[in-house]
Amino acid sequence: IAGPMGAFMALPVAALIVAVMSSYAATHEVVYRSPYAETVSDEETAEMILAEDPRDDPAS
Repeated sequence: IAGPMGAFMALPVAALIVAVMSSYAATHEVVYRSPYAETVSDEETAEMILAEDPRDDPAS
């Protein structure tokens, strides 16, 4: 409908919309837990993770 100029203008307009939406979007903190971390705050979770480790299985 708008031709070549419409195609060139659509990209910056789309980028502007995405930038505005990303600045107002809700963000969530990433919680990282690893059995290989030096300090683990939740001991029960660490024990569960280590208990499920397939390398500890004597049958394999």
